[in-house]
Amino acid sequence: MPRRAFLTLVLGVSGNVNADAGIGTRIPLKKVVSWNKEVRAFVSPRCIRRGVRKRLAEKGFQIDPQLEKGGQLGDVGDPVKYVDDDLFGYLSTQKGKGELQSSRSGPVKVSPLIALHHTEISVEFAGRFPRKDISLEAKDANPVPFEIETAQWLGSMHVIISEDVGKFQGNELTKDVLGKIEKKYKSVSQVSEEVFTLSKEERMSRIKSLMEVLIREGWSFPRGSEAVSQPEYHYALLLLSDSFIPSGNVLKMSDDLTLNVDNVIKATSLYSWDKGYIVDYREGKIIKLSKKESGKIEEKTVNMTSEALDGVVEAVASYLL
Repeated sequence: MPRRAFLTLVLGVSGNVNADAGIGTRIPLKKVVSWNKEVRAFVSPRCIRRGVRKRLAEKGFQIDPQLEKGGQLGDVGDPVKYVDDDLFGYLSTQKGKGELQSSRSGPVKVSPLIALHHTEISVEFAGRFPRKDISLEAKDANPVPFEIETAQWLGSMHVIISEDVGKFQGNELTKDVLGKIEKKYKSVSQVSEEVFTLSKEERMSRIKSLMEVLIREGWSFPRGSEAVSQPEYHYALLLLSDSFIPSGNVLKMSDDLTLNVDNVIKATSLYSWDKGYIVDYREGKIIKLSKKESGKIEEKTVNMTSEALDGVVEAVASYLL
């Protein structure tokens, strides 16, 4: 069974960080209606991946610039050179083995960030006005009014990271990449007829950098030109397992939207896993979980320090590789 890291984040969001399609002069929030008819704001996985990509680029990784073909942009499809092609997958415009379009189902899966409660939405009136009061170059023009939906909410998102980071099947690679592996990409090893891997150091670097962004540094949402638009960290729940775990069933929140640690631990006892961590950013502590052969779960609480978070990142990378 493949090894995976199951990460659940509880994050606070403020403003309009991922707008939906405009309706007239209004810029709406993305939102869904739940089964009990509550309105819940959400941020799409594509928006989250965009923010994570930007942070990885700031760390020195190369990001797929995308190519234009037939009037449309498409992925280059080089997971050796571009870290996002490796982590999040791609559909290349180039042909691969057997003259098929090469594609990769990314080893990192990201869910939407969906509100945990009914979202009260307010409408902010705004407008673009000629700046005659502060600029001599301003022209006479009519103001352009518009409205922006905003809200403040707490949501959860789930991330699954598998051991296939830096590991590629032959049919995932284009002929161009396969040629570069033979002549140029010295960091790639062919472990079997159909499997290629990056060096362990590069794979560790990619996993650690991704985890640092996810649990320590955060990212900026695209609509951040006029205000701070980054997630506010409340809690993180991490389980390392070679069995599949339904992350949503493990997250347990109290009525006041605080993490119910006792119920989380009870829920985790239903599944098979090797190591677990609960990070409480509000209280500044990390609860390390270990499961004994008897099924009993032991807890060890430490202060949330830079070194402690480094230990969580290191544990994920070491487990997956």
